[in-house]
Amino acid sequence: MTVSDRLTEFVQALRAKGIQAGPGETVDAAAALEVLGFDDRERTREGLAACLIRRDGQRAVFDSTFDLFFPLGVGIPEQARREHLTLDELNDRLVAAFASDDESELSQLAGLAVDAFGEYGQSGSGSSGWSAHQTLDRVQPQTLLVRVLAAMQAQAGFTERLDRDEIRRRIERFRELVRGEALRRVAELRGRERLSRSAVPPTPDQVDFLQAGRAQVAEMRRMVQPLARKLATRLAARRRRGARGPDRLSAAPFVVPCPPAVCP
Repeated sequence: MTVSDRLTEFVQALRAKGIQAGPGETVDAAAALEVLGFDDRERTREGLAACLIRRDGQRAVFDSTFDLFFPLGVGIPEQARREHLTLDELNDRLVAAFASDDESELSQLAGLAVDAFGEYGQSGSGSSGWSAHQTLDRVQPQTLLVRVLAAMQAQAGFTERLDRDEIRRRIERFRELVRGEALRRVAELRGRERLSRSAVPPTPDQVDFLQAGRAQVAEMRRMVQPLARKLATRLAARRRRGARGPDRLSAAPFVVPCPPAVCP
């Protein structure tokens, strides 16, 4: 498959999720790809986002779809082919990676974790795949917080409360990497287009409010907040005008001056 074909499928998947990228945006994205290339994946991501995203609230959908159509790798991660970690060894390396905030190491460990603990079903069967939920249930990175905190306290830095918040952020980042890796492996089995329809959530403006989750409701509120402020400002101005009452000049009777020759 050529790069142009991959980009066309990517834009079609975005449109199916509510991101209205037209022919002009697609041409701009193709030009950006020609300039940026694929040497720096994050730079390519940002370039395509600048060309294809037009409204606030669409970035999460874009990122999930980008990870499906432009994955970090193909097949079993190279690290997983060379190493087979036990759960204890994986946890020890996770503690070190969390403490040093090593994004590259966390990405590699996410691939190792999914490969070691995320596979379900019989390999080659139609029901096989990789599960992020199963991986995280086995690894349970949230239980490493105390160990990471002890490693970070040996260094000069934040207070304990800020350290805990920062560790939780890094653990959540690892969870996202695990979800992305599991999604990539399943997409290779079942097809990117099929998986993008079921695994990528729609934009907030297409979500049924009664069926929205907590994160989706929070995103809806964030999108509606600027409009709510604008409407509240206009309503407050209207109420102030009503409290003052009608303008006396505008309420006075309108008198048309009469020329002297006509007046009695």
